[in-house]
Amino acid sequence: MSYHTEVHVGDDVWRVEQLDRKVRELYEVVCRLEDEKYDWEMKLIRQNAEVSCLDYHNSLQSSSALQRPAAWSTRPNAETANMSVFK
Repeated sequence: MSYHTEVHVGDDVWRVEQLDRKVRELYEVVCRLEDEKYDWEMKLIRQNAEVSCLDYHNSLQSSSALQRPAAWSTRPNAETANMSVFK
């Protein structure tokens, strides 16, 4: 069985130990980048959900302000405070 201690990569000659070290280093880089990518994706999902929620609440406020009687949007004053529905 012949075991080569050198690997030809293009015009370069790498020792197996060097190549192994480089592969491990690149694997760690890829893993770190995948973790960062996942974190950014989760952040984007949370932000999209927050924007949707805010849009929904804003649309509710807008539609309820349009449907609300004018008397509901004013604060009681001296004239309206003594008024009763049951008089």
